[in-house]
This record gives sequence, structure tokens and C-alpha cells, in this order.
Amino acid sequence: MPETISDYLRIDAGAFEATGAYNGFVDEDTRVFVDPRLLKPSKAAELKESYQRVRKHFAGIVKLLASSQSPGDIYWRNAKRRLRFNEVRGLCIGYSDGTTEGSGIGETLQTELLRTASTIIKAGIEDHEMFELMGLFEENIGADRISDMIAHIIMPDLLAFSERVFEDLGATASYRMQHAGREYLLPLSPRSGIPIILIPRDILNDLPVAHSYEDIHRVVRFNEELRSELNDLVGDAWGNRPPPKSAYKKAILQDPTILAELITIYRNMSPEPYDFEADPLGLRIWYDEAKRFVRDYPIELRLSANPSVEDIVIVVLRICNHFKRLVEENGLHKLLYKDRACTCPKHEEAAQALFYGIADGYCRANNLDLSPETNSGRGPVDFKISFGYKSRILIEIKLSSNKRLVHGFCAQLEAYEKAEQSQHSIYLIIDVGGCSNERWAELYSVIADAEYSERPIPTMIDVDAKRKPPASRV
Repeated sequence: MPETISDYLRIDAGAFEATGAYNGFVDEDTRVFVDPRLLKPSKAAELKESYQRVRKHFAGIVKLLASSQSPGDIYWRNAKRRLRFNEVRGLCIGYSDGTTEGSGIGETLQTELLRTASTIIKAGIEDHEMFELMGLFEENIGADRISDMIAHIIMPDLLAFSERVFEDLGATASYRMQHAGREYLLPLSPRSGIPIILIPRDILNDLPVAHSYEDIHRVVRFNEELRSELNDLVGDAWGNRPPPKSAYKKAILQDPTILAELITIYRNMSPEPYDFEADPLGLRIWYDEAKRFVRDYPIELRLSANPSVEDIVIVVLRICNHFKRLVEENGLHKLLYKDRACTCPKHEEAAQALFYGIADGYCRANNLDLSPETNSGRGPVDFKISFGYKSRILIEIKLSSNKRLVHGFCAQLEAYEKAEQSQHSIYLIIDVGGCSNERWAELYSVIADAEYSERPIPTMIDVDAKRKPPASRV
């Protein structure tokens, strides 16, 4: 299971949170990003000049490209050099699975960005924010790269912030990191050996405002005239399908005033950092809450020194059914929704991560040699016992709102039939609504057909996670 920075360094979580730093997972990314619009209002002392750093960096590129007469001249080459960003490692944020390595910008992408920016600048648009909006219309530029570009520029500030916070917390820092002529003393991640770099929570967002073409509509939602103009340029050609970035890019290069208007709207938007306390996407809250539920609702699990597959199945089923009780009777269902009214479910990955945290916590609490294997809530959970593949137990978790609910069971049924006899499979459905009676009927029909034909089928566990009425109304 992932481990938070505070847990890894044996620092009180409350003291860590009080520093304003994001308490992410070591050697694992959380899908939040540095939002350049949040740099100016940040309360971190070390970041008071960060916004100006970003502005100065991109304004310098604009100035060079404005002076360039042709690709390859000295101004072009200097602009290209300033647009070279290596991978940012150790931030513990972004899209990477099972790693904290960032996304760099290579030779091909540099050249394409320069060509696009040069065309826009020659048309009279010289606002440095165009680079922050590149994700709207430039292929291969998304949330991770925009975030890493900004982090790369303000790295001296992030390193100074990290060093000061770790020192204030009394953390063991053994690595001397050299950057831009200065040395910083930081702790190392356990698995990767990469220095841990902290980021203030107040500059993080779940997604930058402009990370893909789909976000065009968010940016222009307050300007109906601009929205209509864009739709006229790209909408008719694509029908109901979302246009590719290339369509928006073509429109912007045809009429650069569109980008000028986008930049104006972008400047006037009032950003808010991601709310880690409410954590509507379930990016981080599952970790702390899983530990709390395991502590407050303990169960005793036992395995012999040489357990049979049946023994392991019994233990895993106990964990699954205990999870079911926690959801249905002890309030765990609240963590599966974005809102307090429990009307808007979080993404399925949040539910998978929560189950993973609960299951792993009970295994650890009971000193069992039963280890969950997972990609941290981003896919099916796989339980196995350490002494062999034959004791592997598969648990797939689906929300009832998943349109592939029936398909998922059929796929697991097929995999189960191909597996060795000793393998056991569990299909755990978390009922948050959103599943029609017809789909439920289809699922139970598949189960009944399999049972009638005496085929081995996964154990299905249905967890009722819908909103519970107050006791006085039951």
C-alpha cells in the first residue's frame, strides 16, 4: 500500500499538514497539478516570487520569438533552449502510475511548440499566458506537462520550501541536492532513491484550467459570442464528437483574436486550490479514513502457518463482508460520494482505493502474510498469498453506475473458468445507484445461467452504498 510522506518519515500528520505542504505518497503520484494561476496568492513565503518567475520565463521566450526572423537563427535557438524542460522527479503529483517521475519536453515537441507560438506572436499576440493555454490546442501537451513546466521554472522556490519544512519538522534529510548553483538538504524516497520535493497545497488543483481540448468549453463558458465563433469554426465538421486539438489549433491560427479572448477570460478567472479536506475526487482521503476505520472497527483474522486455499478464501471473504458492513452500517458509504448529501458518487477508482486501504489495513493489523497487489485503486485488486500463484484470489470492484457492470462479470467469469482450480474470484459491486432494473436483471440472468450449467462462477457481493435515511425515519 502507498505510504504518505509523513508516515514514511515518522512525522505527526497534523504537524505536517500545518506546514501547508501537501502530504502526498512517496514513490506514487496523486493526480493533482501545479496551477500557475494559484502561484500569486500562495501563502508559502518561498513562493512569493514564483509567479514573476513564470511570467519572466515565458515573456522571455515571447520576446526572442518576436525577434526571430527564421527557424534556427540565434533568437530561435535561445527560445528553444528556454523551452527545454527535463522530467521533474520527486514531486509525487501527476499522472504517472507507480512512479514520481514527471513528463519532460523533448526535441520534437519543443520545435512544434515554438512553431505554434511563433505563428501566434507574428499575428500580434504576445501574451506570455499563451504557454499556459497550450494544452487547449497543442497535441501531446496535457495537465502533466503544463504542471511540470511550471514546477521546473519555480524549482528553486519549491526546493527552498521543502528544505525549510523538513527542517522545521525535524525530518531526517541526508541527500544534498544541487540545483542552479545552490545546495538543498532533503530526504530520499525509499524505493526510487529520488529526493522528496514538497509542494504547497494552495498551488495544487485537480486539473489545470487548460489541459485538453475538452476544457475549451470551461474557459469560454462566460462568453457566448466566442463559444459560437469556435463552434462555427470546428463544430459542424465534427458533429457530436469532440473535436481534436488540431481543429482548435487550426481555428486559433486562422483567427488569433480567439486566443487573445481566451487569454483575457483566463486572466479574469478566480482560481481555487483543490479542497483536500473535502477531497471530492477521493484522491487522498481514503488513506487516512481507511486507517481510522480499521482502528475503530477491528476484526480478528487468523491463518495457519501453511493455510489451504480454502482458508485464504475464508479470510478474504471475511474482509469483503466486513467492508460491506462498514459501508452499510457504519457510515463508510459517505466516503464514496463527492457531496454530503450522497447524491454524486466519486469515480470508481476512489472506491477501489478505499477498499484497498481497508483490506490492506486489516491484513497488517492482524500480521497476516496476505498481501494485496494493486495499482493503487486504478484497477482490480488482486490478493495473493506469498508462497504461490495457486493461492491467488482476485477481487474486482465495480460501481453499480458502471455501464460495463455486466461485461465485467462476464469477463471475470471467463477468466475464472480458464484459471487453475485453486484460484478464487470475487466480484464486489458497490451499489451507488445509477443501474437500471434491466441491467440488474441482465446481470442476475448471467449468474443464473452459469449456475444452471454448473460452471464455476465468481462470488458476487453486493454492497448497498446508497444514502441511508436518519434512524428516526426508518
